[in-house]
Amino acid sequence: MECRAGRARVECRAGRARAEWLAQRARVEWLAGRARAALRAGRARLGLRAGRARAGSRAAYGRDGHRADGIRGGSRALKRFWEHAVAVRRPEGGHAVLLDGKPLRLPGGAPLATASAALAGAIAEEWQAAGGAKGGEMTLEAVPLTRLLGSAQDRVAADPAAMVAGLAKYGETDLLCYRAEDTALAELQARDWQPWLDWAARVHGAPLGVTAGLMPVAQPPESLAALRGAVAAHGAEELAALGVAVPALGSLVLGLALSAGEVTAERAHALSVLDETWQEERWGLDGEATARRARAAADVALAGRFLALVRS
Repeated sequence: MECRAGRARVECRAGRARAEWLAQRARVEWLAGRARAALRAGRARLGLRAGRARAGSRAAYGRDGHRADGIRGGSRALKRFWEHAVAVRRPEGGHAVLLDGKPLRLPGGAPLATASAALAGAIAEEWQAAGGAKGGEMTLEAVPLTRLLGSAQDRVAADPAAMVAGLAKYGETDLLCYRAEDTALAELQARDWQPWLDWAARVHGAPLGVTAGLMPVAQPPESLAALRGAVAAHGAEELAALGVAVPALGSLVLGLALSAGEVTAERAHALSVLDETWQEERWGLDGEATARRARAAADVALAGRFLALVRS
């Protein structure tokens, strides 16, 4: 009896040790998953921040119809000097925004203009709300549509090929092609991600391969060329929106689906953070990751709204 009891205690201890080892292994796998997510997010944010910084640095408003001081950075406080902001049709075509009758201008002196009456109206609403009233303070964060249109007009339109090439690169390492080694998460990714890869293959003639883990998978050159062609079919304003959405999502496929109206901004973002939210359901929330996701969700939502306004 004592022998059997002793063996039972030993087996119990061994079982507990194995359980602890399995728990530790799961923890390591979770941390590895977070590292992968952080790597993807970090790489994406580098391009996103650079693009937004360039967009912000180029947005400016005209006080007297001439070039105004450039606004350098979205956090700089500015005093509101206008009473009314309105969208108007330009005699030469397109639509512009006037602040007390004076046109909103880019640093180079050109009026901020768009072919979309809806977008011009939304930008006028931004400026009407910014600062609350004359004499109030505002920052560029209050006029995101203005920043995005300014980027499209001042930067993207001048060299669309550069933006096309940068966005097309995301097809080489698209988030949707990289699956977890954990079976349960991999099954979830296959269920939610594979339909969008199938969509890219069907609509754009761009089948992409998938892999498990972090090792890169070489994609067919024909597929990458097809994705590049799909990006190149967008106009400057649409490219500016993709320049915000694709880095935030880490996926060119999801960005193209958003542009095509096949997926909402909210759903696209949820798909892009599928592995992070799956891990957090098991190990708890991470404040830094949650804040990062909120910023990315706002960027994707802005891009989706901008695309809708451009095309309405």
